[in-house]
Amino acid sequence: VIELPVEITKAKPVNVFQPLVEHNCFYINSLMHFQEMLRNAHMLIHDCVAQRTNRAKSEMLQSPC
Repeated sequence: VIELPVEITKAKPVNVFQPLVEHNCFYINSLMHFQEMLRNAHMLIHDCVAQRTNRAKSEMLQSPC
């Protein structure tokens, strides 16, 4: 069993979303970026699939028989 330092065991948990609650402008900007990512998701998925397909094809061509 590994003992953790006292600083870690006594520390309060970190809420990574707290700045979004405290600062409305952070929340609005984050929301806008998230919505943009959702709008562009189909392009990102298409690019990712195309890259994987191309990589798989090149690996098949390079593998010795």
